[in-house]
Amino acid sequence: MKHSCLGAVAALFLAFAGIQATQAGDSFAGSGAGLFNTYGFDTEISSSWTPFQLTLVPYLQFFRSDVEVCGLNLAALLTNQYRAYGISVAPFAACNEVGGLEVKGFGAAERNRGFSIGVVSIFVENLGAMFGVVNLSGVDATRSVGNSWGWQIGLYNHNENQGAVQIGLLNYNARAAIPWLPFFNLSSELADDVKAAAQAAERSK
Repeated sequence: MKHSCLGAVAALFLAFAGIQATQAGDSFAGSGAGLFNTYGFDTEISSSWTPFQLTLVPYLQFFRSDVEVCGLNLAALLTNQYRAYGISVAPFAACNEVGGLEVKGFGAAERNRGFSIGVVSIFVENLGAMFGVVNLSGVDATRSVGNSWGWQIGLYNHNENQGAVQIGLLNYNARAAIPWLPFFNLSSELADDVKAAAQAAERSK
């Protein structure tokens, strides 16, 4: 009985907070309806960006998923924010672009521009560093991401179509001279750039 009362009070509080947050949206540089109207009230403020986002479950959150987070992004289960820059923490992540520090269990995103820490991380384009048990980047083999590159540090690192520096127990790099290597691997383009830089430094002496 006690737990039921506490649950009811918590639900009422969330409903009240959602209504007040929506009404306050205009003063925070945004206006309009949120996405979650199942229970007859908005739980999301509309804005172009926010320094803080809290997601209980997808679409039950303070701000819409297309609002850019520049600060702290927290989720109890899954974050599906379009762009999140700063610090992002969630058990599961499905964002379009992340930057800064991302800590998650499992996740996938279009682009990484910072430090991503997780059990399994998947990025189409990795422009930062990935730390985890399994790191996958350049996974869309139909797309070329040019000479963009990043770091992968984990037990198993896998790279398909972009430059990468890999440190791990087993590394696969489709653009390396030897695709499969233990402990360390390097994309051939990066190896050529390092060699050219070393030769240029030698000539300048």
